[in-house]
Amino acid sequence: MSKSLQFSDLDGSVKEIPIPRISGALPESAVETLKTIVQHESGVGIPDLADELDRAKSTVSRHVRQLEDRDAVTSEMHGKTKYVIPTFSGELRYQMEMK
Repeated sequence: MSKSLQFSDLDGSVKEIPIPRISGALPESAVETLKTIVQHESGVGIPDLADELDRAKSTVSRHVRQLEDRDAVTSEMHGKTKYVIPTFSGELRYQMEMK
């Protein structure tokens, strides 16, 4: 992920911030999955996501991999369950899809 420097004129601090990656189209089949993930801001497990979307866990897992490849989501393991969290880029993509 590319980064940029942000300068604060209030306290003179400089910090590195990520530049969102929103170029390139998302696979049509993964757009609904992204929309559902973004609605769960703090993250959602793949089994719950599959139930909510009424899709197979393998299908949802494939969509999550496609979204991870495009920096739209990140994931982490909690025990044996993979939890998916939207990134800033994913939230921007969601906003673009809603228009």
